[in-house]
Amino acid sequence: MPENGGTWSSDDGVAAELMEQAFEEITQLPRACQIAFIRSRRDGWSYQQIADELKVTPHAVKKYIVKALAHLRVQLRQTLP
Repeated sequence: MPENGGTWSSDDGVAAELMEQAFEEITQLPRACQIAFIRSRRDGWSYQQIADELKVTPHAVKKYIVKALAHLRVQLRQTLP
């Protein structure tokens, strides 16, 4: 969920379209996966920081991120030529 000033931006139209599609795919995930992925990739938070926010273990955070990456990999591969 990019916010103003976030690091998710691109001047390339194809990259921007891919980023938009990735964001749409992320919204299809369970909320905890969304938060873990965004905090990790966009905000640069550690697993421990994310775990503290979600009130789970760092291992659970890792599982959420792995699930989000697997989902993105499958969904975005289907759209690439």
